[in-house]
Amino acid sequence: MSQARPVSRCALFLLPALLAGALTGAFTGGASAQSPPPQQLHLGLHDGDALGRALDGVGDCNGDGVPDLAAGAPQAGVAGKAGYVRLLSGKDGAPLAQLTGSAAGDLYGAAVAGAGDADADGHADLIAGAPRSGDAASATPATPGAYAELISGATGAVLFHLPGSAVEADGFGAAVDGLGDITGDGHADLVIGAPLAAGGTGRVVLVSGESGGTLLERLGDKPGDLFGSAVSAAGDSNADGTPDVAVGAVGTAYVRLFSGKDGALLREYHGPSEDSGFGHDLHDAGDLDGDGFDDLAIAVPGFKRVDVMSGKTGLLLRRYERELESFASAFDVLGDMDGDGTTDFAIGAPLETLASGYGGGATYLISGATGITLFKLFPEPAGAQFGAAVARAGDADGDGRSEILVGAPLSANGSAPPAAVGAAARFAGELAGSILPYGLGCPNLFTDTPRLDLLGDPHPDGKLTITLSSGPAESFGIVFLGNTQSELGLANGCVLWVQPLLASFELALPESGEASVTGRLPTSAPPGLVITLQAFCADEFGEGGFTTTAAIKLTVL
Repeated sequence: MSQARPVSRCALFLLPALLAGALTGAFTGGASAQSPPPQQLHLGLHDGDALGRALDGVGDCNGDGVPDLAAGAPQAGVAGKAGYVRLLSGKDGAPLAQLTGSAAGDLYGAAVAGAGDADADGHADLIAGAPRSGDAASATPATPGAYAELISGATGAVLFHLPGSAVEADGFGAAVDGLGDITGDGHADLVIGAPLAAGGTGRVVLVSGESGGTLLERLGDKPGDLFGSAVSAAGDSNADGTPDVAVGAVGTAYVRLFSGKDGALLREYHGPSEDSGFGHDLHDAGDLDGDGFDDLAIAVPGFKRVDVMSGKTGLLLRRYERELESFASAFDVLGDMDGDGTTDFAIGAPLETLASGYGGGATYLISGATGITLFKLFPEPAGAQFGAAVARAGDADGDGRSEILVGAPLSANGSAPPAAVGAAARFAGELAGSILPYGLGCPNLFTDTPRLDLLGDPHPDGKLTITLSSGPAESFGIVFLGNTQSELGLANGCVLWVQPLLASFELALPESGEASVTGRLPTSAPPGLVITLQAFCADEFGEGGFTTTAAIKLTVL
């Protein structure tokens, strides 16, 4: 191969027979990736609001047939403020209600969740927490008087004000969730965590949706457990016909699964170490392995992974991990996004810096079946801590796939100077599977291989960025493009995954071994058009003088 040359300014997808024209703009080096524009974007009101610190799809509150969403703004950065929760229409984004905390420092909205139909009026309701001390790991001095509120989705009225301890700073409301109807009275019930109770031992309360009374209470084992730092409906994990409940104790890294019917301890899971963050976030994974028992997904952010545990045996079923800063800080279970019959996941990495270029974070859509990345969402402009909260939004557009909610609580607005108001964004479920990796770079060689990424908007006129990284320093790579997948073994043990080769362009690799180009798809690109990409890198130490990346398949939406 020849000596490294400057990045060429070229059209990326020169597929004249397929695209009926070249790209609408030349590519230039150094630009950063951009996610598709969200279907809905909601911003906080004041600098420091932290809107999007908590969010959830809450079901159809206003009876229009479209699931709605709730976003919390605990206003931790606004002196003298109590925090608020905004209930928003899933159809058009219009505000349906806004609930505000009762006193300064409440951190109202630090936790929020769909509650199901608690008052049996045919409309979905929601629950919001005001833990006053922030989350379980907060260094802010705790204050007594934490609480949670059950809110009518139909009217925005508070159905029940549920207080924590009046004398102890227990963090009541730091974690909340709806359980479904565990009593059989026709009203959806609730679970609320108070992880700072009893010197950080923690407690969890199950609450009746009909009366607001306590159905059951469970405590942690010892101070420091922070039992109740995460709570979740766990589906019917023991197949007795009643929803169960999972509780995380992130301080000492265990998760307990309790029967919703009688409160019996069904199972206990333990993390790899006390500082692993095991149990920081929990969700019902559904019946992932088809054995008739619901499984449980558990975040392990200290080890950058999400583990799915069998509801039947308690054994590990799946593990989704990435060597990315803050990966698994938040996640949710999305349902089947790619049509393979298996539940998929959204996993946040709010401190990730590599791919966004801003340190703004990222959210990954992960295949539940294979663990591959179905899509990557990035903020632009820079959305601080994008992926600090992620949630399933429900199917708002009727395509059979849930939309995805992503919170960016330190995201700035467009004011001058910009204010970090926080943001909550909803993205289309159709994105899953539109940009997929396939194959392996030089699978027959015991060597590190370079990496090719395609990030951005797969719609016509969408902005896309191609990044070649982990390549040889001060070398160059050639990116090949085609429209079909192939598998042609090469003499040095690498594989050509793209045939026919319809176009190519060159990238100079500096000392860092990473370079990128950005441009747009043609406005005339037809939906369903497939474009495949793979890069070859000059490598004086590689057999044959080169190594290859894995490949990527783009399907235009």
